[in-house]
Amino acid sequence: MQATCPTISKRKLAQHGKDNFTYLHLDYHQHAPQVAGTPGLFFNSCDGPDWPGLQRVFTRIASNTWQFMGMYEIKSCASLTKEEWKCQEEKVCLTRRSDEMPCVEEITQVRNTWAREICRQGWGKDARGRVRGRIDFGREPTKAEVEEIVTSGRFRMTTLDEIMKAYNCGEEVCTSPQ
Repeated sequence: MQATCPTISKRKLAQHGKDNFTYLHLDYHQHAPQVAGTPGLFFNSCDGPDWPGLQRVFTRIASNTWQFMGMYEIKSCASLTKEEWKCQEEKVCLTRRSDEMPCVEEITQVRNTWAREICRQGWGKDARGRVRGRIDFGREPTKAEVEEIVTSGRFRMTTLDEIMKAYNCGEEVCTSPQ
């Protein structure tokens, strides 16, 4: 899987001097730019400041095919409300299985993709830690408690359903630098 913000090797950085690449996959970012130069949304699992400088933004338009959309400023904005989260629509992706086989429709959901990947990816540890803390303590965990849950590995006990429930009820939120 292509990292959203890959680390550029020292050799390549020395060669071309560019380290500001951002890759947006439509399964995660259904409102990413799909036409060069148009605005879009980039969802994140935690709040953060505006990004410095301009980013070279690419959007995945097909399997292993990325389109350069342009140079973008990435600015923070308010988190999605639980209602906005729940409105992330199902979308139809057409994929070709082989040359002999016609295109097959696959239904994927942005919400399901985010919940699944929060459970699988390293960048989801803090979200899983916060959800685990609420379950274990019956209240909002402190930053120190979340850190301890992550360090101890207890965050791994958090299930996909628990993640989905936390986002659906608004305990967890997706942020959207724009």
